[in-house]
Amino acid sequence: IKVTLGAGPVPQTQIVLHGTSGWLIQVDRTVVGGARLVNGAWTAWQPPCLDLAGPAMLSAASDTSLIGACDVGLWATPTGVHLFTSTDGGGSFAESATKIPVQDLQGVTAAPGSSAIVVAGRVLATGSGLVASFDLGKTWSTVFGASASSAAATIFELGFTTADQGVAIAAATDEGFQLLMTRDGGQTWAAVTLTGP
Repeated sequence: IKVTLGAGPVPQTQIVLHGTSGWLIQVDRTVVGGARLVNGAWTAWQPPCLDLAGPAMLSAASDTSLIGACDVGLWATPTGVHLFTSTDGGGSFAESATKIPVQDLQGVTAAPGSSAIVVAGRVLATGSGLVASFDLGKTWSTVFGASASSAAATIFELGFTTADQGVAIAAATDEGFQLLMTRDGGQTWAAVTLTGP
């Protein structure tokens, strides 16, 4: 299958796999194309936010539960980061009535078998943090980065390994990188100290 490439200078491809399902989204400043893995073959697919003039990121909580976080209008008339959810493997999406309270979208993840969604982005004037929803996007709260001392410049590689345990990499402006972990389904996140042998 061929996926549309954009004409801009910063092409990015994201592939999300869960079980036997998969999704690919191509972003070049805005969403420009996508593909979906169905019955072992990649097929043409219209990802969320294709016509909303901004970038998007995906995450899957199951083979059929897919979420998209879209920075709507970033390259036209910015209206913030919006959440789109699918319960049919990306066949259709519904937009949440509540915006995600971040700027500069940096990552999104959904906990498997749960209604927890965690989004990374700028939540403070001083840096980035994590916001989470535990009701599929109806309400949001800051779960990491609520003070300037815990703020990071960028958070990336955000994901859940189980319904309870999740990880993220935070790049602090003056402290290098930190591994962040949650062990309570995204309710709280803390830096983990890694020690050598």
